[in-house]
Amino acid sequence: MRKIILAGIAILILAAGIFAYLLIRPYSTGSRVGTLVKLSKKGLFFKTWEGELNMAMVVGETGSASAPAKPWFFSVNADDDDQIIKDLDALQGKRVRLFYEEYLWKLFWNGDTKYFVYKAELVK
Repeated sequence: MRKIILAGIAILILAAGIFAYLLIRPYSTGSRVGTLVKLSKKGLFFKTWEGELNMAMVVGETGSASAPAKPWFFSVNADDDDQIIKDLDALQGKRVRLFYEEYLWKLFWNGDTKYFVYKAELVK
């Protein structure tokens, strides 16, 4: 009986470790380019920063779009005074490159999406 209980505890610890690893480690990383349309702080109990990037294929120097715009929604895991929030706020309406990490699962207090932006830069 004691071996069964120890084996069950070991399995639970292993499963909790795997679950924690999958929550903490990003599934993918990358960047996306587009026009930063929106950045807002929302939520009833847990306030999170949420944004929208309008991704359109740009052709030529005039900046005319050759394909319909596709919105990409993202979250920012930051406080109000963090530099990334200040950068995103200053870049609204401009063409930007957003660097992000994607996670397999999102936790409701972290944001609305699985994509978390950690860096933004202006595209010229």
